[in-house]
Amino acid sequence: MIASIIRGYAWFAIIYFAVLNSIYLVLITLAALDAITASRRRLVAGREEIFHSPLAPAISLIVPARNEEAVVVNCVRGLLNLRYPRFEVVVVDDGSTDGTFDRLRSAFDLVEIPKVMREDVHMPGGWLAPIQAVEYLRSFLLGRAGWSQIRGMLFISGAFGLFRRDVYELVGGVDLESEGDDVELVTGMHHRLIADRRPHQVGFVPDPCCWTVVPTTARALAHQRRRWAQILSEALWIHRPILFNPRYGMVGLLILPYYLIFELGSAPVELGGILALVIGLPLGIVSPAVALLFIVVGLGYATLLTLVGVIIEEFSYNRYRTWRDFGLLAYAAIAENIGYRQIYAWWRVRGIVDALLGRRAQWVAPDAKASPPGVKGMQPV
Repeated sequence: MIASIIRGYAWFAIIYFAVLNSIYLVLITLAALDAITASRRRLVAGREEIFHSPLAPAISLIVPARNEEAVVVNCVRGLLNLRYPRFEVVVVDDGSTDGTFDRLRSAFDLVEIPKVMREDVHMPGGWLAPIQAVEYLRSFLLGRAGWSQIRGMLFISGAFGLFRRDVYELVGGVDLESEGDDVELVTGMHHRLIADRRPHQVGFVPDPCCWTVVPTTARALAHQRRRWAQILSEALWIHRPILFNPRYGMVGLLILPYYLIFELGSAPVELGGILALVIGLPLGIVSPAVALLFIVVGLGYATLLTLVGVIIEEFSYNRYRTWRDFGLLAYAAIAENIGYRQIYAWWRVRGIVDALLGRRAQWVAPDAKASPPGVKGMQPV
């Protein structure tokens, strides 16, 4: 009986990851097609005219900050140097206990502000930063671009998002009981607008470049990824009436089920598959051929997709411009599947458990000494 369960689960995990990685392949293909179209459209988009047009809508840039004294000044400087006709920068100091406000007051009231310039772009060293870089390329740049092509964007990532104010006010802003502000906010917009039968679209624009501070220690990264899994779990629970509900169309029947089954479910499925191999191989329950198939489908397929994503990024957007950078990205595409991915799955499972137990997600700022990926001579922004 137990042998049949282990053997059956191993095959289930193989089929599961074959389906998941095939979905990624479709998304990357859609993203590649979008990148080709965007590169052609960029030549006649008339962006210079937009940058100087007085008819461009005014934009408010909201910067929530709590204990961000190490990075807040350069963050605001970068925003103030955006190319756009009319905008304002509003910094919300959410009860900081460090020198966040003092840094802002000193920098912008008493000190002349130099222009922040983007300098040489390069891939950061170490072992954690390049892996996070390929994760961002695959999940944020290419994954989001693919979902956007089929109007399947569930949420806008927190680093930079642009919202219509009237829609933001319609849904009542962010849920104060949820720490996953960006995830819950956009999911809530889908929920309300579809319920009101109001046509809408959440899109992704890959052209803007927003550098972000990433964790440089395993402990900080573990906390961040555990928190991500927890807030996604909470958002899906808050908006569970949408799940598998045909009234909500693609959002209810495709997008939210995908995030539930694959974004959340992949972590416990992967750990369960590894456990089945660890137990089944020595006992002869799982054959070496099945174990090899699991590795090829679960890890090899994923590595290939990431490498394809890196190549698409280099040809389409060219954020990193040297062979060294490309080599580090290729290394990270392989290295993330050997050890890191399995540890990451464990962090995600812990985040899901935290959500099930009703624990409150806590925000912890990344290591303030970290440089933003690829920006030489600049402080984290």
